[in-house]
Amino acid sequence: MEEFERYALDRLRVLKGLDDARSRGKKPEEVAEICKRLISENLTGTSQQDTRRKDELSHFVLRLAYCRTEELRRWFLTQESFLLRQRFSNAYADHQLEFLEDLGLEYKPLAREEFARVYDKLREVTRITDPAGKNGPITEDDAARFYKVLTCCAK
Repeated sequence: MEEFERYALDRLRVLKGLDDARSRGKKPEEVAEICKRLISENLTGTSQQDTRRKDELSHFVLRLAYCRTEELRRWFLTQESFLLRQRFSNAYADHQLEFLEDLGLEYKPLAREEFARVYDKLREVTRITDPAGKNGPITEDDAARFYKVLTCCAK
């Protein structure tokens, strides 16, 4: 129980730190650096296996703790989604692909014709959700950055 509590508090430091940085109006690059530091200080274990265990356990312990009210659930979901986007965008391409494969997602690069058809919608969404702020608005040359998810069946 002590380990669960310690892990949950460590993850909570990360989530609250990110929430605080964003609410103070930090620039996306600053938030990304704060995220890296918070993860390094709070969610890193002594080995890769230990880090993964701490990450998973802390997520599920806080998930249980924050399910009491709609407001708590909403806050937790917002923070966890932001943390996932930060971690995914900072991961190497091979780690991103490995993550998608572990989830059992079947995907393929978006064809140029389909990209052209949904370009306006993608531009709107990426302007809102790019957590690192490094990509900016998309252009027609960005088709290779987008994938079409064919099935969504987690293992």
